[in-house]
Amino acid sequence: MSDKAMPALKRGQNSFDGGCSTFLAWMFCKLMTLFGKAEHRFLCIEDKFNDRLIEITDENKNELKKYEAGIKNIHLRSLK
Repeated sequence: MSDKAMPALKRGQNSFDGGCSTFLAWMFCKLMTLFGKAEHRFLCIEDKFNDRLIEITDENKNELKKYEAGIKNIHLRSLK
């Protein structure tokens, strides 16, 4: 996952950067506000799960590419 995702996952709330993409999306956000669901909240990822996550950064990107083919093969075998 992107190294920029971890803060939002720990916080349990999506970013509001960028606003709504369309007028319809904006109207839906306003409707959700009426129902008390406008905070875009979800369950936070607990610290005990940190070792199950792989953050992709500029520093480790090339190292992770070495394992990419193996990961794809494992995934394809699990689909059979």
